[in-house]
Amino acid sequence: ITELPGEAVALIVAVLAILVARAIVVYGLGTLHDVLVPQRRIPGRFKHVMYWGGLRGAISVGLALSLVASVEDLGEPLVRQLQLMTFGVVLFTLLVQGLTIERLIRRLGLAEKSEAALEQQRTQARLYANRAAQRELARLRDEGILFGDLWAAMDKHYDAEIDITRDHLRNHLQTHPELEADMYLTARVNALRAERQALQDAARRGLISEHVLEELTLDVNNHLAALEFMESDAQQSEVVATEQSQLPMEEGQT
Repeated sequence: ITELPGEAVALIVAVLAILVARAIVVYGLGTLHDVLVPQRRIPGRFKHVMYWGGLRGAISVGLALSLVASVEDLGEPLVRQLQLMTFGVVLFTLLVQGLTIERLIRRLGLAEKSEAALEQQRTQARLYANRAAQRELARLRDEGILFGDLWAAMDKHYDAEIDITRDHLRNHLQTHPELEADMYLTARVNALRAERQALQDAARRGLISEHVLEELTLDVNNHLAALEFMESDAQQSEVVATEQSQLPMEEGQT
């Protein structure tokens, strides 16, 4: 690291070279893909993240260190300079790109939920909270801390709140049917994770062998991977639809 300042010009050239090369690859091939497959085009915001998120590390360093065997052919000064340039580029990608990629994602709006999705989460949170309150009231009743008539009145109040919230959620999902598919995917993912946890618990208790654990866990992981792919594909489709809906507005402004 102490030798890097002495190669400042070479480091700047190397960083600019990788940025230009990645821009050509990401935006060039991305544009070609959009032309060839217009129904599955890559949103512009995704391209920006792909471009800036090109973090490199272990492979680049490994290739640079392997140049030691080529000292006789290339010369020690050139090998040393190439190694320093590689370390400099890796530091740039890890420190600059790595520390700013999250901010870029937020600035592009890729980490934000739509208002409809936020309203769904608020409604589900109310249901979850009301159910938790009912369980706590039942515990207080069972322990004799809360009298039966008082518990019945409070429980009835929460039942009414839950019915209202459920109706609101049902109407909201009818208005935004795409959210119901997201709910299904989320619930299915949580169920599969619970299955995987149960398999691990069964193995710890000695109910199943390691072979059976690995076999069944692999099956669960495959299902999880498929669902996560479906979820990411649905999110990308939502972004594409949002961008396409904004095109007429942008054309009208121009």
